[in-house]
Amino acid sequence: MRIAITGTHGSGKTTLIEDFADQHLNYEATQEPYWDLAEQGVALSDEPSIASFTEQLNSNLENAG
Repeated sequence: MRIAITGTHGSGKTTLIEDFADQHLNYEATQEPYWDLAEQGVALSDEPSIASFTEQLNSNLENAG
């Protein structure tokens, strides 16, 4: 089963995921696509945009397998 967490910046998504993963060791937490792309050198907008969300969605779909 996959669980997706969504929300605005600073709303506690990462904290929720980390706390959940600490209590449910059979689940694996993955880094959000924004940071994966940033580590690959992809420049994404600091402000939310359709283009940025589309790039992150496409990256997530490619890595979902």
